[in-house]
Amino acid sequence: MKLLQEAKKSNKQAYIDLVNKYNHIFYKAARIYFSSDKDVYTVLEHALSKAFRDPCYQRFDGSAYAR
Repeated sequence: MKLLQEAKKSNKQAYIDLVNKYNHIFYKAARIYFSSDKDVYTVLEHALSKAFRDPCYQRFDGSAYAR
């Protein structure tokens, strides 16, 4: 939880640590929808970037994704 709080405060190292810690879960989830590694990594890069740059997505309670 501390990593998430720090990442939301634009702590670059916390963001990197958070992504590294859960990378395998993100990958498996994206792999369900995309068959090529290239597509999976493109989607992950876009989603993770957006999650930490768009204030709407920084709520992390699920409601931001129900647009």
